[in-house]
Amino acid sequence: VAGVAIATVIAHIVSAIVAVIYMFKKYEVLRFQKGEFKFHKESAKVALKISIPTTLQQCIMSFGSLALQRLVNTFDAATPGLLPGYTAGQRLETFLMIPAMCINSTMATYTGQNVGAGKFDRIKSGRTASRIITIAVQVGVGLIAFFLRYPLIQLFGVSGQSEAYGLEYLVTMIPCVIIFALNMSTLGSLQGAGDVVFTSFVSISGFVLRVGLAYILGLFTPIGYRMIWLNLPMGWIYSTVVSAIRFYGGKWKTKAIVKHPQGELATPEGAVIDAAE
Repeated sequence: VAGVAIATVIAHIVSAIVAVIYMFKKYEVLRFQKGEFKFHKESAKVALKISIPTTLQQCIMSFGSLALQRLVNTFDAATPGLLPGYTAGQRLETFLMIPAMCINSTMATYTGQNVGAGKFDRIKSGRTASRIITIAVQVGVGLIAFFLRYPLIQLFGVSGQSEAYGLEYLVTMIPCVIIFALNMSTLGSLQGAGDVVFTSFVSISGFVLRVGLAYILGLFTPIGYRMIWLNLPMGWIYSTVVSAIRFYGGKWKTKAIVKHPQGELATPEGAVIDAAE
């Protein structure tokens, strides 16, 4: 266990060093120099306004993950082999979610730029394009995972009943990740527009719903241990529907963190540029 922890820290250090080196070589505008390390009160306010809701969201979801882990441990006593199978399936599910999570980050940046430029039509067309791209990628990744599910699960060293549980988890999740992809494209748009309080609320309430359903339906209905992974699409469906209502309602258009007159953005040098470009 200590070795895994140390390896994780080393990986983060190496990743940070490589990222900084790449940034300095590739992007001149991002090269910080002596004398630039000064505290800017207004910039700090903007950063905190964006980050505090997200930080609380991540903390609550981490506690929720512990609650789900406890449920898995409870079922593992009656269904031996569930824990390693669940762990293997969960790790593979994380890989399946990477394309959608990348789209989330991309749409946040894209939306933020166009909100600043006042180009709201571009946001809608960009969201549509992102959904098409994400679904296409997720279907491709899902098909690969489905046809290679046996060797993928076996990478985690599971066998017998544990392997069966892991395969059940994976096969259930593969088609459902498309729902997650649709959700991420919309949440990314709302986050980029500055509607961070709402997106945090949706994520937190969706996660609470998932954990609650996992316990209630898992412990008191014949569904049993399967609710450990069936709770995921239930939470994603809720989040997708609520986020879509918010997006089409248009209230996010008034949530910009930093507003610029006439859609113009000021560069650090004082020049004015068209953000849509």
